Amino acid sequence: ENVRNSMIKTCGSSEEARLLMLLSRFGLIDELDCLFKDMLDDGVLPNLITFNTMLNGHCKIGNVFVAEVYFGGLIKSGFCCDTFTYTSLILGYCKIHELESAYKVFEIMPQVGCRRNDVSYTNLIHGFCEAGKIDEALKLFFQMKEDGCFPTVRTYTVLVAAFCELGKETEALKFFEEMVERGCGPNVYTYTVLIDYFCKVGRMDAGMEMLHRMLEKGLASSVEPFNALIHGYCKQGMMEDAVRVLGLMKSKKVYPNARTYNALICGFCGIKSMDRAMVLLNKMFENKLSPNLITYNTLIHGLCKAGVVDSAWRLYHLMIKDGFIPDQRTFCAFIDCLCRIGKVGEAHQVFESLKENHAEANEFVYTALIDGYCKAGKIDDAHLFFKRMLAEGCLPNPVTFNVLLDGLRKEGKVEDVMLLMDAMGKFDAKPTVYTYTILIEEILRKSDFDRANRFLDQMISSGCQPNVVTYTAFIKAYCSQGRLQEAEEMVVKIKEEGILLDSLIYDLLINAYGCIGQLDNAFGVLKRMFNSGCEPSRQTYSILMKHLTNEKQKKEGTGFDFNSTNISVDNADIWKIADFEIITVLFEKMVEHGCLPNVNTYSKLIKGLCKVEHLCTAFRNAQRSIEIAGFYDGV
Repeated sequence: ENVRNSMIKTCGSSEEARLLMLLSRFGLIDELDCLFKDMLDDGVLPNLITFNTMLNGHCKIGNVFVAEVYFGGLIKSGFCCDTFTYTSLILGYCKIHELESAYKVFEIMPQVGCRRNDVSYTNLIHGFCEAGKIDEALKLFFQMKEDGCFPTVRTYTVLVAAFCELGKETEALKFFEEMVERGCGPNVYTYTVLIDYFCKVGRMDAGMEMLHRMLEKGLASSVEPFNALIHGYCKQGMMEDAVRVLGLMKSKKVYPNARTYNALICGFCGIKSMDRAMVLLNKMFENKLSPNLITYNTLIHGLCKAGVVDSAWRLYHLMIKDGFIPDQRTFCAFIDCLCRIGKVGEAHQVFESLKENHAEANEFVYTALIDGYCKAGKIDDAHLFFKRMLAEGCLPNPVTFNVLLDGLRKEGKVEDVMLLMDAMGKFDAKPTVYTYTILIEEILRKSDFDRANRFLDQMISSGCQPNVVTYTAFIKAYCSQGRLQEAEEMVVKIKEEGILLDSLIYDLLINAYGCIGQLDNAFGVLKRMFNSGCEPSRQTYSILMKHLTNEKQKKEGTGFDFNSTNISVDNADIWKIADFEIITVLFEKMVEHGCLPNVNTYSKLIKGLCKVEHLCTAFRNAQRSIEIAGFYDGV
């Protein structure tokens, strides 16, 4: 305070203005206002620069009402507003999304003889882009050129970022290339925007290419573009690529920050590589970087997901020692983990300890515990906690309802499921695809096809589009009842809606045809599977071999009927009794129906045989694969 007072007394008006500018630049608005007041108290009269500095400082943080007071003071003092004055006001109005007011100021400028500059235009273009009004922003961009103003790096970057936000990649790259051609070199922020966009849409190669373009221009001073790429690789689970970017970053003398480590830790936790995640925590300490609550929560969540609860508790105590207060996400990780390993009682204790730790239970915490009780078959306890949740004023979300509905379904309480679904509307929680599918599955389990179809119609009319899981429930039910025509009709419906059939649907149909002795139709489904580009799984071949073996044993009058004993299609027994003759018949049937065996066919068969130590047959198939087609992939 004494230093500031002495500075005011010893500074001339220009020095005071420079001091105000510094405070404004660093966003120290309270100090800015205090200094201005002290200047007035000491009889120092503000000039245009002083008023503009005050006005700009408040506009930058959206304090437009305060800025308007300084604007009024500027006018009363007899000063004429300049470009900087109006441009600051445009910025302020855009910050609070008052675009109409911003545009009025923009229009006034030439009327009062004040020339608009590139900053005036860019501020307004940015405002329109932030509001999603890209057409208005583009009009200003072209008007800018007509007004004798040339777009700057910031102008272009604002538009590139806006198009990326809208997913309009072509337009974003067009403006990027235009700025390069004009010699208006993109800066680190421009490259970061594009790298971040490519990472978000999963185009990691394009993101890496953009990083290399940036490095070729000698722009490697910021951690942000590297962080964007590392974050992208981590989200994709491509951890070795993320680590390579980290190495590249260090080679350019750009050092990782807490966000870099948090992204990497999250990535390694995602692939359950907890040892490497913990090594990164130690690296943070070595590099004098402080872990934050996100770091600790990510690691605790990862350890809990990996089932290493003791290590998670040790980290929890380290987190508290480090001065962090655990939040709902911390406790939710423990509750979820304990419920998954069947320790619902301990999960309940953790729940009760929330208040002691000054943390309120939110919908995610309640949902985790309700899910735990449902999975443990304690549906009454789950229902009690649901009631407690409502009594505490915590609103359930669709996931809360889904876990409770799933629990009721497993208990066979269809009517309770329907009552709970009706109650969802009271809490503004619309039934999701999963919600409807839970109910439909339970109704189909009771073979009530008419009722299930009514709910399917209700689901569609409510705007909730069924997915492949919903339709698979119908196909599974139809197949189990031998109603193959209706199952096939459902397949046609799925295709009409543009939903891709997965291997499970094909497997269900193949198995159903096999069960009624229609092996030609079963292999016909296999051909459709091949033609659609859906790769048959080992289970697919298990099903076919099961029915071929069954047919052979029926003819020989030996063994037993696989269909009548309901052997699981993925049961290892079929691989144990499979002989070379059965596999030869499988290949012959495949060729007969236009399904030529490929390297994947042989690989899956050989792996299946090896898994049950049927090595002789596996070896003969390996030889056959090489002799017939030259297949060899090192299996």
